[in-house]
Amino acid sequence: MLPFTFLSDKEKNVSKAYGTKGRLWPSRATFVIGPDGLIEKIYKKINVNTHAGEILDDILAKK
Repeated sequence: MLPFTFLSDKEKNVSKAYGTKGRLWPSRATFVIGPDGLIEKIYKKINVNTHAGEILDDILAKK
């Protein structure tokens, strides 16, 4: 079990609120939200082959 929650946005309400709603589909972005509910980091340019490692490296560097 992961110590965080993933979000599915079927209704596209969150993509609208976070400014990622595109013309045909939402643009790919990752928002890291801290325990206090504040956005800690936004990843807008995503390479699907390396993105998970990039996030993990950033999270581990903060510890």
